[in-house]
Amino acid sequence: MHLVLGQLVDSSYLDRIFEEINVKLQQTGLVSVGDLTVQYDLPGEFLQKELVLRLGTIVNGQLDPIDTRIVFTEAFTAQHKARIRGFLSGATKPTKVSTLISRYGLSERLFFNTLDELMASGQLQGSVAGGRHDKTSSFVPSIYTRAKNDWIDSFYKHNNYLEYATLSRLGVADAIGFVRKRYESEQLTYLDTCAISGLILEQIEAAAEDQLTGSFWIDVSTVCPSYFSDGDVHKVMDVVLPKSTQLSDTKIFCDTVLIKNVLVQMATKRFDDVINTKADEALQLGLVLLGNRTTTSKKMSGSKPTKGTDSKKDRKDERRMKATGGIRKVSVG
Repeated sequence: MHLVLGQLVDSSYLDRIFEEINVKLQQTGLVSVGDLTVQYDLPGEFLQKELVLRLGTIVNGQLDPIDTRIVFTEAFTAQHKARIRGFLSGATKPTKVSTLISRYGLSERLFFNTLDELMASGQLQGSVAGGRHDKTSSFVPSIYTRAKNDWIDSFYKHNNYLEYATLSRLGVADAIGFVRKRYESEQLTYLDTCAISGLILEQIEAAAEDQLTGSFWIDVSTVCPSYFSDGDVHKVMDVVLPKSTQLSDTKIFCDTVLIKNVLVQMATKRFDDVINTKADEALQLGLVLLGNRTTTSKKMSGSKPTKGTDSKKDRKDERRMKATGGIRKVSVG
């Protein structure tokens, strides 16, 4: 007897319940303790414990190794394994897990465990990308990975560069990391949009030196591959200039323009007269402003005594008029 939620539950009653559960399990291939809790109005922990005790006797099934509240039949797991193996054996490109589950009615709970078993046993050749979640993960067959890597190797062998955008379109999530790992023995230069070999650097250096031989300047982008961005050209120049003796006496302007220092000096000399004229004008303007300030100061300092003298004269006249009774003496000539 068991005391459950204030009620006594007999073991024989539980046996009859699990016989019913086993019938349903054999029909559907899967039952969950959560569904049983709602159906029989019994605590989930209690049902879970009693279910485990009856596995292999009354209940013919096995627990899910990840979620022990789920029970499968052997026939159900074997059927799912066969279906998953059949669907993915013929895959030649990445296949979304969510598409397989929804289209063929597979169990999400069983899918990843079954897939791991099939790959571990060698029955399936591939890998899972995007984590173990049906909405983001994909199965990538080995044949696709080999074909992709062969294409990338062939392209690099014939062109000596790899564009990050192209690798992304092929499904490479981290293009730079992929190139570093796969071509770690190669001396590659990593630019903004691509990775290039030393051969391309040598070609750009030779072309730039050749064009600068009879000229004072060159737009380096004209001797770089068409897939280079302005940022790529600038970074290439940062790498090439320190190594080249012929290009060392130059300066970079506007990211892509390489100008000889002699042309910069010649251009600077053309502005000497203008600079001197502007300096003289600035000097004259400064002297005028200084002279104006000096004149204004003198006027201000000279006006103060005059004002004081006039005021003293006015007061003297006022005292004289008071002494004479307000009569002012006028002389007639």
